Amino acid sequence: MLSTDDYRFYQALSKLRYNDYSGAQALFDEIISPRYSGFINKLHTIHTQVSQQRDVPAYYEHSLIALNLLKHGYFSIAKRISLQVLEENDKYILPYQILAYSHFLTNDWTTAIDYLLKLSDFDQKNQLLYKFLVGVSYYRLDKYEPSLLYLSQIEQASLQGDTDLPSHSLLSDSYRYMLLDYIAMDDSERMMNTWKKFLGQVDLQKSDFYTFFYEVLYKPFVDGGGYKLYQTDPQLVQDYVNRCETVLIKTDEDVCTYGQA
Repeated sequence: MLSTDDYRFYQALSKLRYNDYSGAQALFDEIISPRYSGFINKLHTIHTQVSQQRDVPAYYEHSLIALNLLKHGYFSIAKRISLQVLEENDKYILPYQILAYSHFLTNDWTTAIDYLLKLSDFDQKNQLLYKFLVGVSYYRLDKYEPSLLYLSQIEQASLQGDTDLPSHSLLSDSYRYMLLDYIAMDDSERMMNTWKKFLGQVDLQKSDFYTFFYEVLYKPFVDGGGYKLYQTDPQLVQDYVNRCETVLIKTDEDVCTYGQA
C-alpha cells in the first residue's frame, strides 16, 4: 500500500534507529520523490560538512542527524540517537537540547523539565529560554506556583537589563503564561497587576485582548458573580479598549468591538 519511495524512506529511518547509517544512506540515495528532498538534502549537507573536518568524532555527525530528525517530527528516533551520543560524551550540549525539546513537544512535561534544568546549568547563555520552557511545562502539569517561580525570573532579568534575554517576545510569552497561572489560581490581584505590565509590551496580539475582555468583562456576565476584576481597576479596562484599536489591524477589529460591547 506504500509507494516505493515511501517504503525506502521508512526503511531508511528504521536503519537510522538501529545505527546503520550507511544502510540508511543507500536507501535515501534511491529515493526520487521530491516529498523527502528537504530531509535527505540536509543529511547530505551534514555528511559533507563533517567529512571536510579533521578528527571529528562520529557522535558529532550523529547528533546533527538527530537534530534533523527532531525538526521533521521523528521524535523517538531523535531521542534514541541522542541518548547514545550522551553515552559517549555526557558534556555535549546538543543531545540534551534534542532530548529536552523532543519530550517537550510530545507532552512528556516531567522528563522535559529534567533535561531543561540540566541545560540551564550547562548552557548559561540560553538559561532564560530554558527556564521559560520549564515554567510552561509546570503550567501544563497544573503546578502553578512552580510555573510562576520560573516564569517570573524572565521578568526579573528584563527589569535588571539582562543582556541574555533573547528578545522582548520571551518576556511577552512569560506574561501570557503567568496570566494563565493566575487565572487557574483565581488570583485576581496578581492577575490585574500582570495585565497592567503586559499592556506596555510592543507585541500584543489578538488573543491577548480577547483573553482580557473575556476574563474581566464577559465571564463575570455569564457567571453572574459580579465584576470583581473590573472594579479593581476600571481605567485599565478602558486602556485595553483604547490600545486594542491602535494595535490590531482592521481584519482583527472584531475583538475591539467585543471589548467595547
